[in-house]
Amino acid sequence: MQRADYEARVDEVKRRAHGHWTQILGSLGVDERILGKRNGPCPLCGGTDRFQYTVVGDNDLGRLTTTILAG
Repeated sequence: MQRADYEARVDEVKRRAHGHWTQILGSLGVDERILGKRNGPCPLCGGTDRFQYTVVGDNDLGRLTTTILAG
């Protein structure tokens, strides 16, 4: 596959997913509690209040954020 073809496919997937990221992640098995847009337990490190999922602005890009504290 040529780079231009690949980029066109990626752009099409993003276009179709726009406005549906939360539903897409849920259908892929991501726990609904993680998608609640509030801080909660991190599914990777087990921290109790350091993980958050948000939808970012008009671009509707889902963002997963975790804060890892060194200790």
